[in-house]
Amino acid sequence: MRFRILILLTALVLASLGNIAEADSAPAFQGLGDLPGGPFDSSAFGVSADGSVVVGNGTVAGGHQAFRWTASTGMVALAPDSPLENFAYGTSADGSVVVGSQRLHAFRWSASGLTVFDSTSNAVAVSADGSVVVGQLREGKTARAVRWTNAGELSELGGDGLSGATDVTADGSVLAGFHSPGGAPNLEAFRWTARSGVLGLGYLPGTTRPYSLAYALSDDGSVVVGRAFDGPLLQAFRWTAQTGMQSISPGLFASANDVSGDGSIVVGDKMQDQFRYDYAFLWDQPHGFRSLKEVLVADFGLGQRLQGWTLVNAFGISTDGTTIVGTGTNPAGQAEAWRAVLPEPAAAAWTLLVLSVALTRAGRTHKASDRGAWAPSRPMEPQSRPSPRPVRQSATVCRVNQFAINLARL
Repeated sequence: MRFRILILLTALVLASLGNIAEADSAPAFQGLGDLPGGPFDSSAFGVSADGSVVVGNGTVAGGHQAFRWTASTGMVALAPDSPLENFAYGTSADGSVVVGSQRLHAFRWSASGLTVFDSTSNAVAVSADGSVVVGQLREGKTARAVRWTNAGELSELGGDGLSGATDVTADGSVLAGFHSPGGAPNLEAFRWTARSGVLGLGYLPGTTRPYSLAYALSDDGSVVVGRAFDGPLLQAFRWTAQTGMQSISPGLFASANDVSGDGSIVVGDKMQDQFRYDYAFLWDQPHGFRSLKEVLVADFGLGQRLQGWTLVNAFGISTDGTTIVGTGTNPAGQAEAWRAVLPEPAAAAWTLLVLSVALTRAGRTHKASDRGAWAPSRPMEPQSRPSPRPVRQSATVCRVNQFAINLARL
């Protein structure tokens, strides 16, 4: 009887938590499809603060076209009448402003239309309200990190040699990027504010190869993530002023591509080498480095939805940490943008707490050996798997230095 009462109480408490975890915050995974007219091939690069808007590029007849996706509209071309080869990389908090690149020219899109910058440039990120855009601007045969504002102001950030801005905080006051002190190919991640200017973040401890790239910032700019060499391995890193630059993928070739608003969750790619991708990863302090697919299957019960999928790249995570987007290989063997939704952390924590208390109490009426079955599962180690079809290299590199590579071809 006691056990039945506890189960009933647990069910009632969980039902009362339903208002915390609405339908869209329940575990979910979906492929986002592709734009019509070309070979099937799409990538998702950015996501709004609440995860409801996804941006990236699809393939149409003749080339690539930037898209914006919502649950109600599906995948829609941002500017179907504009020239091809345009890519959307970032979006404002509410998804109303999208930035990217169109044939070596930065663009900013809103409901009022597409604005293409006259200068040879690349835009990769935008502040929460859409007023600050960051990226790169051509200078001769190199590129410089820049910041645009709605007021029409264009400012270079400084730094040495080749440089680029890769992300901006919600309020537009802190930027991340890279520069090349001593000249390329020696690159160093940096953090910028108007007061401090460019501050190099250094390299992984003990490395003999001076190379680090910052890809993303937490909302307040206190956490920076990216990739850096440690000996022969290119590793994902997480930086804070207190810890300095630390690897979050020891012994693994990896790249950290984005971070949640509070800096606690990092997503990216585990790679076979510098140019071939293996699987998307999820990192947090309690669990460390894990295969995102295995987390979605084992922790959130999405095995059926993910059957036949390989999640190759995780490029973006929403501010609240509940929505992750990227590119993978679908069951048909095609490259397809995807979106994964994890439960709200608060709802998940309450659910685990209620279940833990109820089941532990109930377990006291049974054998002690039965209680061990309810212990939390340990972090999963990525399992070996067949190598997926590599996603084109530009999917990651163009967010940072593909623009500079293209300049060298001019």
